[in-house]
Amino acid sequence: MFTEKFLMKREPLTPVISLSIAENETADTICLLTCCSVKFGVTVLVYQLLRVQTAAGAGAGGTEPSSSRTSDAAAEPLSLCTKVAAAAPARGSRGCRQRPRRPVIEKNVDPETMLLPYLRKKLRLTGTKYGCGGGGCGACTVMISRYNPIAKKIRHYPANACLTPICSLHGAAVTTVEGIGSTKARIHPVQERIAKCHGTQCGFCTPGMVMSIYTLLRNHPEPTLDQLTDALGGNLCRCTGYRPIIDTCKTFCKTSGCCQRKENGVCCLDQGVNGVPGFEEENETSPNLFPEEEFLPLDPTQELIFPPELMVRKAELVLEELMVKCQEGYLPMDPPKADGQIMAEKQPQMTRVFSGDRMTWISPVTLKELLEAKVKYPQVPVVMGNTSVGPDMKFKGVFHPVIISPDRIEELSVVNYADNGGHIVSRHLDSDLNPLLAVGNCTLNLLSKEQIPGEVSFLATEGERQIPLNEQFLRKCPSADLKPEEILVSVNIPYSRKSKGLGALSSDQGSFDSGKSTAVIEMTHTLGGIKCHIYRHCLLMGDVHKMLVKMICWLLIKQNVGPKQLPQDPIGHPIMHLSGINHATGEAIYCDDMPAVDPELFLTFVTSSRAHAKIVSLDLSEALSLPGVVDVVTEEHLRGVNSFCFLSKPEKLLETGEVSCVGQLVCAVIADSEVQAKRAAKRVKIVYQDLEPLILTIEEAIQHNSFFEEERKLECGNVDEAFKVVDQILEGEVHVGGQEHFYMETQSMLVVPKGEDQEIDVYVSTQIPKYVQDIVASTLKLPANKVMCHVKRLGGAFGGKGIKTGIMAAVTAFAANKHGCAVRCILERGEDMLITAGRHPYLGKYKAGFMKDGRILALDVEHYGNGGATLDESLLVMETGVLKVENAYKIPNLRCRARVCRTNLPSNTALRGFGFPQAGLITESCITEVAARCGLSPEKVRTINMYSEIDQTPYKQEINAKNLIQCWKECMAKSSYSLRKAAVEKFNSENYWKKKGLAIIPLKYPIGLGAVAFAQPFSRGDESSFAFVPRVGDKHSWGKSGDLVSTPGPGIKQLSQLALGPTLLECEVRRWERWPPRLLLQPLCDSVSLDPEIETGSRQAFGAPPLFGGL
Repeated sequence: MFTEKFLMKREPLTPVISLSIAENETADTICLLTCCSVKFGVTVLVYQLLRVQTAAGAGAGGTEPSSSRTSDAAAEPLSLCTKVAAAAPARGSRGCRQRPRRPVIEKNVDPETMLLPYLRKKLRLTGTKYGCGGGGCGACTVMISRYNPIAKKIRHYPANACLTPICSLHGAAVTTVEGIGSTKARIHPVQERIAKCHGTQCGFCTPGMVMSIYTLLRNHPEPTLDQLTDALGGNLCRCTGYRPIIDTCKTFCKTSGCCQRKENGVCCLDQGVNGVPGFEEENETSPNLFPEEEFLPLDPTQELIFPPELMVRKAELVLEELMVKCQEGYLPMDPPKADGQIMAEKQPQMTRVFSGDRMTWISPVTLKELLEAKVKYPQVPVVMGNTSVGPDMKFKGVFHPVIISPDRIEELSVVNYADNGGHIVSRHLDSDLNPLLAVGNCTLNLLSKEQIPGEVSFLATEGERQIPLNEQFLRKCPSADLKPEEILVSVNIPYSRKSKGLGALSSDQGSFDSGKSTAVIEMTHTLGGIKCHIYRHCLLMGDVHKMLVKMICWLLIKQNVGPKQLPQDPIGHPIMHLSGINHATGEAIYCDDMPAVDPELFLTFVTSSRAHAKIVSLDLSEALSLPGVVDVVTEEHLRGVNSFCFLSKPEKLLETGEVSCVGQLVCAVIADSEVQAKRAAKRVKIVYQDLEPLILTIEEAIQHNSFFEEERKLECGNVDEAFKVVDQILEGEVHVGGQEHFYMETQSMLVVPKGEDQEIDVYVSTQIPKYVQDIVASTLKLPANKVMCHVKRLGGAFGGKGIKTGIMAAVTAFAANKHGCAVRCILERGEDMLITAGRHPYLGKYKAGFMKDGRILALDVEHYGNGGATLDESLLVMETGVLKVENAYKIPNLRCRARVCRTNLPSNTALRGFGFPQAGLITESCITEVAARCGLSPEKVRTINMYSEIDQTPYKQEINAKNLIQCWKECMAKSSYSLRKAAVEKFNSENYWKKKGLAIIPLKYPIGLGAVAFAQPFSRGDESSFAFVPRVGDKHSWGKSGDLVSTPGPGIKQLSQLALGPTLLECEVRRWERWPPRLLLQPLCDSVSLDPEIETGSRQAFGAPPLFGGL
């Protein structure tokens, strides 16, 4: 190993990566070699840094016959001869053939370069997705494999590629989703099962899910369900839901399909649930949603082998390295021969140093070298998984010129590709682990250089010592903190005393002592996972009464089909998503997966940092002076086209005068690379002058009379007179908070001028391509038919890819048109959440008049929604909430008034439910309070007030509530609601601290909005210049709130089949200058009994004009 002199005083290495690719197009491996040019005049080839398994390596071309090798899936010890034999399959087989390679040299590997952009931009492996950039969503999960020469084992780790520096992967094999299977070769069982188990909807998170499951199966071919669910703990899904993903996991477990919870000791597969008999009916239903017997078998012997070249090394390369070492006084005991190979365990381990333009990365191999480096650089962070330092550098602008990475030190080895030590020392406010360790009275074992065996102590430190992990440590008090030269070696977790338990809840942690009685003798609380201190203390007040609620086993029942049903009729069948396999293999192309156009520029936005202020000055000089920066677009450039009207009020694209919220778009920086554009955006200097008033809440908006437009009102009957004849009157308020969309794919757009007839292509992830087409055409002063808006699919949207998406696309299109080349704009997660906001916070005030028997005769409701700084879609959201305020109940005298509050927050917009979740919650809260006042059960009050079979809504639409009533009765019977409720009440009476709850709520969710266009699903947007006549199994043409556009889920196929009949087998695609053609769309709406004119009449009743001037 290096001496202290060599480590601290020698010149840093200049890394070079040599990329070797197989000559033909179906390369089975891509190998990266790291070369280090040392200042002693000797060029040393260090072992392979990275191996990426590609699509062709997954099928027949990338695996070996099971008889020819032993799998490394179970991390069993492997000898050199085993690996050599595995690398040379029998003649005629389609195994890993040795192919000639051509080198591609890439110089100056920067320690700041992460694996994710390297895979996506350099190697064009776009199956690994960018979701959050901070290691929080798992969309970028890859498998990293390392060979341990001491234990002679191969271990596989899941890792977030967005936080994994390239220089930390020396000697590792990296497997991406393309490497385990593809439609061109052969898909992997994990990929097949997650698709056929309906575990994919938008598909953006699916590659990460696949890689997390695949990595676990490489280590544990027969895992338990708990292991599988734990493996998915770092993967986020926002649209599919976890039930079908867990169903996928269950197919790899040796279980019977039981949820394994056994509440009250009863298996869920027994008749009924928890001992309560179930509902019996003549036609039994089948819970089988996928043909498990048809799945490809999982054969661990057919998995990709660990690259043998990472286990053996050319001896002549080692000799060259040793020449450098000998110059520093290092003498090898047994140098290898120049014509042979040596095992990895016999290779001399050396500290590696990678230097970039701004950062140096030091990777020691022993604890001694780590402590020596800490003495030399006491303030330098020690990084293992980069899950703390990485996000700080990326999102907070923190920069470290030197980083020490001990990931190769055997004494500090970890199970996953991130470590608990860094998490503990970082002490983030949102940590869930630290509070649990703190209440457990854990201690930290620290080490400094003084305690190294054989070394002479020369530091004035305590060497090895312990400090308690307590509140003082978490607050970073100097007396309870690590010293700069110390490192955390281990954590002592003490045994608990008799009758003492340690528990962790989802929102906080608690440790308590108790005797045989129910009295609590001693209690310790430490809250984690929450940054708001007021909220933390509010939770602390009630955490004694909170217990961990077990998840309910979800059952999705397949509808039975008749014996006369045609084979091609999809009604009632659980159909796999038509793009499910492409999602699982990473071959589904999203906006940012599209290859770069030559030439191509990158655009990033500069946003306001003040909520309500006047911009005094805008200095762009420093940003424009950076190399690679092409232009900065401001409001001045957009003079005359800097606004566009969606509803009734125009909204500016860029604002350089007076900003009204944090995150408002001020200007846009265009550069030749994403990195330079973002660096330049930080150099734009803005001077503000704060303005008053600053309005943030609904209450403040009411106080200042700050609203958009006039109130919307819906009234039927005589509310004031009805209040005079009721038995009781109840008044109350309901506050509903906001919600982030957090779609997995951030706002993405690529604008490409076609160079002919002023035509321009806009590739964008949006739900309203018609709006994008119109706003781009308006900004460029072009006819709409010159703008081709392409929407292949969306990686989630939920309502958040509408108005703001159009504004950003318009600015991007302006830049592309100005410079005559393609411009790409991909928002970072933090930028996205700052600019787009989310669901509207609501304040609901209600006054209900009711009789003693629970009948509600009068209801007066006020809705206030926090619209933010601009109108966006807030008016539509409020109108929808008003139209749906009664939910499933017939209230003869009803009045609902709604106002959109104008505040200094980013503009809130559509989110799943579009106003109904807030309005429905307000109404249902009123129902619950009425039931409590009458002494009746909530379900009885709901039944009394429910619509009768033939009735009329407050907006004069006739409704047949037969299905509603039938559904309500069936749910009550099938769930054995009465028996369950009796069991819950009995349990609650016998348990003081733990309580259960049970509720059933009807739902009437009508289709349609306040305009003809929005009442038709086709107007929700696909290709703006195309109209699709749907066929069974073909593409549909509207942007659903949360998943793909171009490839439908099974529901779209079934709707098309129901509306158009089983004989429609072909798809007709027509080009239109104006989109959408109303005549083509109307028959589908009529065939499924939609009446858009009813909703239009409701909107006109509000006094509002039709949207877009009608179609």
